Amino acid sequence: MNDFSELDITGKEMAVLVLVVFVFMVVVFSAGYCAGRWNVHDNGAGTQPIGQQLNEAGTNISNATAGIGQAENHAGNIEAGIGNAQESAEYLQGTVSTSAELIGQSKSIIEAIRRRGKADKVTH
Repeated sequence: MNDFSELDITGKEMAVLVLVVFVFMVVVFSAGYCAGRWNVHDNGAGTQPIGQQLNEAGTNISNATAGIGQAENHAGNIEAGIGNAQESAEYLQGTVSTSAELIGQSKSIIEAIRRRGKADKVTH
């Protein structure tokens, strides 16, 4: 029974034939396994979750982009606020200088009035 002389197949040809059959079976088994594993057999229903994930990813990217735009706007508003604060500080610094000058002038006026009052008391 193990004699293949009737078929005229040599040992080398038999090994090649066994190898081809083995590879064919591995390919068929792998294809069946992958088809069942990836839900390809259900006419695309297996791709729906992936599509939903891609849509969610797109939404998340859009939200992140909008958030970045809002952050840029807030940064611009903060920068403008800092500029306004600097202008206010400069204005207040000028006001303090002016106030100091006015206080100095007022003190000298009061001092002059007191001297006159003392001089009037002495002359009367």
